[in-house]
Amino acid sequence: HFKKTVFSVKHHILSLSEGKMEENKLLASYRAITQKLKKKRFPMRKPNLAEAVTQYHQLISAFKREGDLPYAAFCYLAIARCEQAMNASSSQEAQCYYDAGDLIWHVTDEEQQTTGELIGGSEDDIIEGIHCFLLAIKIYHIHERFAMAAQLYSEMGHALTKLNKYSLAASYICQSAELRQRDSPLTAANLWREAAQCYMDDNDYRSSCDCLLTSIKILHASQQSTSPSTTSSRGQNPLLLPLPSSPPSSPSPILLAIPATTASIIDARITLILLYTLQEIYLSAKDHIGKLVQEDQTTVDAGEDQTISLLQALVTVSERREKGVNGLSGIQRQLWRYLSVSQNEILRKIIASFETPLSIR
Repeated sequence: HFKKTVFSVKHHILSLSEGKMEENKLLASYRAITQKLKKKRFPMRKPNLAEAVTQYHQLISAFKREGDLPYAAFCYLAIARCEQAMNASSSQEAQCYYDAGDLIWHVTDEEQQTTGELIGGSEDDIIEGIHCFLLAIKIYHIHERFAMAAQLYSEMGHALTKLNKYSLAASYICQSAELRQRDSPLTAANLWREAAQCYMDDNDYRSSCDCLLTSIKILHASQQSTSPSTTSSRGQNPLLLPLPSSPPSSPSPILLAIPATTASIIDARITLILLYTLQEIYLSAKDHIGKLVQEDQTTVDAGEDQTISLLQALVTVSERREKGVNGLSGIQRQLWRYLSVSQNEILRKIIASFETPLSIR
C-alpha cells in the first residue's frame, strides 16, 4: 500500500512537471512569435503578419487545451494588433478584442464561483475585460454597426451583473438600450427594465425609477405606432421573462392574458409604485396608481382590480404610519401572489423600513 501511494505521488508530481514544461514551451513560442515581429533585420521588409496570426491561433488552441485561458487572451490581443496593422478597425480586430475580454471575464467568474468572492488581481482583470470590450465597440461604432455595439454593451452588463458589479452593469445596459431604441423599441424597453433591476440590486432606487419611466415612455410610443394585432400575445411575453440578474420566476398570472406591451407597462408601474413607497415619495406613488387605474379600464381582470386596491391601501398605510407593521403584513399576505419575485423583495423592504426609526434611515 505504501509503495502504491509513493508511486501515485511521484506520478502526480511528474504530471505537474510535464504540464509546467508544456506551459513553458507554449510561452516560449508566444515570445518567439512576438519577438520575430519586433525584429527589423531588413528595415524595408514588413514582418509577415498573416503568418503570425496563424501561429497565434495555433497557440490559442494549445493554451485552451492546457486550461491557460489568460494566455489565450494575450494571444487574441496580439492577433488584434496584427489585424490593426494589416487592416485598421476591421471586424476581425473587433472579434479578437471581444474574445480576449470574454476569456478574461470567464476566468474571473470561475474564480468567484470557486471562492465566493473576487480575489487577487480580479478587479484589475474586470477593468481589462471592460477595456477589451470597449475597443471592440469603438470599431463597431466606426463602421456604424450599432446593433453589434449594443449587443456588446448588453453582454458587458450581464457579465458584470454576475460579478455583482450592479451599478457598472446598469450603466452599460443603459447604453445598449439607447442604441436599440430606434431600430427595436421593445428590445430597448426590456433593456431599460434590466438596468432598473441592476440599480435595484445596488439599492439605487432613484436611478431604477428613471429607467422604468424611460421604459414606459418607449412602450407607450410603441403602442401608438403599432396595431393591436402585433402587440398581442397570450401566455408568451418576452418582456416579462425573468431578468438575467434576478431569480427565475414566472410573470404574475394577471398579466399573462393581457397584450404584451400593456402588460409590461402595468408591471413597470407596479414596480414604480412600490419603489416610490419605499423611498416615501408618496405623491409619485399615488400618481402612478391613478395612471394604473386609467390603464386598467382597457383590460377586464378582477385580479388587476384587486392589485390596485391593495397598492392603494399599502401607500395609504405607509404614508399615515397607521396600524404598524401588522397592518402592512396583512396587506402583504394578500398582495404577494400578484407580484413578481423582484416586486415582492421591494415589498419586504417596505415592511422592514417600517420597523426602522425614520431618524436613522
